[in-house]
Amino acid sequence: MPENTHTTTSTSNVWHNTSTHTSISQSSRDNPTHAETSSQSQPQMTTPDNITISTQNCGGMRGEYHRRYGPKTSVLRKILTNRRTDFLVLTETRAEDSKKKNIRLKWGLQASISSLCPEAKAGVIVYATDEHKLIEDSVKNGSTPGHLCMAVYEKNKKKLIVVGYYGPSENNDKLSAKLMEELRDNIRTLQHIYNTNRILIAGDFNTVWRERDANSYHSRKPQTTRIF
Repeated sequence: MPENTHTTTSTSNVWHNTSTHTSISQSSRDNPTHAETSSQSQPQMTTPDNITISTQNCGGMRGEYHRRYGPKTSVLRKILTNRRTDFLVLTETRAEDSKKKNIRLKWGLQASISSLCPEAKAGVIVYATDEHKLIEDSVKNGSTPGHLCMAVYEKNKKKLIVVGYYGPSENNDKLSAKLMEELRDNIRTLQHIYNTNRILIAGDFNTVWRERDANSYHSRKPQTTRIF
């Protein structure tokens, strides 16, 4: 998956994987689409809620900060100039929980949910605007710190499950599959409790959705890919 994306999407009853910089319009639960599908391939059945979500991998950004320039810093600055961003997901943040407190970004974005870890190759933070109200009791994290956080948000009496995900970067299929199972099971739990099928997932999966998406046309994490 790419390290940074900026996607405007229309939420519906599907799992949404932000993998391209595009505008996506999705239809009904009976016609699930992947993020690579353009709006032309699926008719828009109803008037959806437009949500803009951005995601940025932060690995190596400490060096960019000291140099005061770099490609990831440039992308993040562009993201933060968009007044319409609803959710921002940062992965590989390598930070302690106390570091994110009282951080408020442009246009009302502020740290909402997270699973942080001071070690490298870990950490995920979800920023949200005030208009998306976090349901505190819905917050869930994965069993391995720094890889999975999710919660239910409400806007205009509609509930939306938002997930920040950072899959293990090493080629450990067993570990990756375990985390993917947690992702699936926790989403199902929240769907049942809060009676919603509106789901948005963003971040770095560090696996492929289909084997043909791999450069070698062969998944190094076959079990994880099957669950995905």
